[in-house]
Amino acid sequence: MIGWEQRRLVYTALLIACMVIALGAGYVVGLWSFVQVAVMIELANWLAQHRTDFRNRRG
Repeated sequence: MIGWEQRRLVYTALLIACMVIALGAGYVVGLWSFVQVAVMIELANWLAQHRTDFRNRRG
């Protein structure tokens, strides 16, 4: 699980990369790329958090 500071750094780098994509392929493609990667980051973080909670409950 990543904290807020690490997450902010990751999203800043992602935003810059998607802005470069948008310059070459168009703003819709850049925005869609950002949304797709952001959803996967949040899903991975959510799954990791629930896996840790499950392991802690098992003892």
